[in-house]
Parts: sequence; structure tokens; C-alpha cells
Amino acid sequence: MNFDKNGFDFSTGTSPGSGIPVHKKALYLSALIILTSFLITCCAGTMLSKNKRAQIQEDMGSSLALDGKPREGLAYLLKAEKINPSNPELQHKLALIYEEIGEYELSLDHFQKAIRLKPEYPEAYNNMGILYTKKKEWNKALDCFEKAAEDVLYNTPEFAYHNIGSVYFRTGDYPKAIENYEKALKLAPNYVAVYQDLAVLYES
Repeated sequence: MNFDKNGFDFSTGTSPGSGIPVHKKALYLSALIILTSFLITCCAGTMLSKNKRAQIQEDMGSSLALDGKPREGLAYLLKAEKINPSNPELQHKLALIYEEIGEYELSLDHFQKAIRLKPEYPEAYNNMGILYTKKKEWNKALDCFEKAAEDVLYNTPEFAYHNIGSVYFRTGDYPKAIENYEKALKLAPNYVAVYQDLAVLYES
């Protein structure tokens, strides 16, 4: 049984009390505004360039990983992380690749980083739960799957319910396994993997 994973107007005279001619003061203010605008534009351009560079590295890494080259993809994702370490989706991808190559502690570290950056992240909770099942830490896995399932914004909560059912199946609690498999099927009536697991359960 498998667990499911889942961007001015110038005047003459002086300003009262300043001794600065109004036209000179206006010119000074105008120059200051232009300089400030220039600095803001430069900073925004630098940030955009930074984010674009990070996205290019991330896209390359994702493409390689999907092409069955996780270690090559990891190298690019790590470059993206150096540029933009506060991207939760990137941290999630790093977690998945580390899990795939068997580096479970590094994977867990990046799942946790993703969730710290984006507390409402059901996909990360669901996938972190799968990692805990590989470590046979069933209670931690259940906690992750339940947090994912309870998130009303999660697009595929049936994955989490299926995974909850599979944990209960593995730990011998068949009634709770059936209960959660049925929740998954209520949300996704054509969910073939759940029917397969139910069949195995009933044969046990």
C-alpha cells in the first residue's frame, strides 16, 4: 500500500523662517524626490532580478528532478535557496528531493522550514507525514495527515484521509482505517488506490 503525495509649481520669494528661496527649495525637493524614486526603482529592480535568478534555478532543478535526475536537480535547487531562502515552495521541493534520495533528516529539516515560512501548508504537512511513515513514526505521521485533512483550503484532502487510513491499517486499527478510507472515497468516489487498499484490508 502506498501513501499519496501530493511569479511643481515654482514661486519667487523665500519660505518663511528658512532663508531658502522658494524656487531653490522646490528644486531641492524635486531633486530629492527624483533621487529617492531612482533608489526605490533600483532596489525593486535588484529584487526582481534576484527573484528571477532564483526562479530560473528552481525551474531547472524541478525539471531535472521530474526527469528522474534528483541529485542534479538538487544542485540547482540549492543554488536557488542561496538566492531566496524564504521561499516555502522551494523548501518543500528540497524536502521532497532529499526524501527521494534517502536523506530523511535533511528532508525533515526542509519540510519544517517550509511550514515555518507558510504555516497553512497542507501539501507540506501531508508529505511530511509520508516521511514519518518511512521512519515508522506513526503518531507524528498521523498528526501531519490530520493537520492536512483539516485545512479547508487543501485541494486534495482525500490524499490525507487515505494516508490516515493507511497508518491505521499498518498499526492494526482496522475500523479506523475503514472509516478514513470511506472519508477519502466520499470526497473522491473514483479513487482507485483506496478501493485497492480496502480490498487488501478485507482480505486480511
